Amino acid sequence: MIQLYTRFTRAGINFYLRRPLSGLRGLVMNQENFLELIKVVVMISVFFVWVIRYDNIIKEFEQYELPNWLRDLVGIIKLISVYLINFSSPELAKAGAAAVALLMLAAMGTHLRVKNPIHKMIPSTILCAICTTLFFIG
Repeated sequence: MIQLYTRFTRAGINFYLRRPLSGLRGLVMNQENFLELIKVVVMISVFFVWVIRYDNIIKEFEQYELPNWLRDLVGIIKLISVYLINFSSPELAKAGAAAVALLMLAAMGTHLRVKNPIHKMIPSTILCAICTTLFFIG
């Protein structure tokens, strides 16, 4: 059951009272669990775009007149970075999050350069925000 924790302090000691949140049973969502969930979401989204929908990536890089070697380099960096975010030490996870965030900033710049509509920038903006959060909090 999801628990709400209410903190109160007496004489400098923190006490936590647990209160059940009705509706969702058997699931405890704290900051650590939430960060792990976000890491998995980042991994799945990058894997989906760069492996399953790779033909779409090829078309986009051709449309933006970017070289094939850059497309492959970006893909390799992203896949390695999400691996680091999910399966490495905290220091390497921060490096992976920073790498993905920088790549997403570059993607947003590319969208602006080719004058894409704003809605095309939403995925890169969200992924940049998530990875920036993982860098500073995770």
